[in-house]
Amino acid sequence: WETELQALFPDTPMLPQYRTVTVEQVLHHRAGIVSLPDLAALAQVPAFTGDPLQQRAAFAAWALQQPPETNVGVFN
Repeated sequence: WETELQALFPDTPMLPQYRTVTVEQVLHHRAGIVSLPDLAALAQVPAFTGDPLQQRAAFAAWALQQPPETNVGVFN
């Protein structure tokens, strides 16, 4: 639970704010990562190509390059 995103995804580009976010913080919605609460927000996400694994990796890289919505540790 204490593993940091930088250790899990060493080759994934991410903003410095996300490097020390833990798995526990992600699972508890306390990582500050962009939320997509409705279809309008989802429509702003770019289309990703490739197979499902490649699409997930591209989405993760995209999400981790968006500015945090909250400070790490704050529920969002």
